[in-house]
Amino acid sequence: MNLNPEQIQRAVDDREWQNFRLSLKGLTTREKLDKLKEYIPVGTPRNDVKCVRVQNYLNALARGGLIQPTNKHSTVRAQIVDAKILRWR
Repeated sequence: MNLNPEQIQRAVDDREWQNFRLSLKGLTTREKLDKLKEYIPVGTPRNDVKCVRVQNYLNALARGGLIQPTNKHSTVRAQIVDAKILRWR
């Protein structure tokens, strides 16, 4: 999934998402991935705002060196499940 800055900004500009995102601070990388998987119900369409939010978060984890960059051609849930953890915190 390719995200443009405007699409990301619209998706993350949400108090509930920001509270969820803040709740991930201090968790291990595995715990973060587990919570992200819970956040996206099975069968959520790729263009759903929740997928945009989680894809953006996965990209940030990869940029931070916590996970190996994921295959953006798979579903967001599959990216979470297949994520290779590089650092636990």
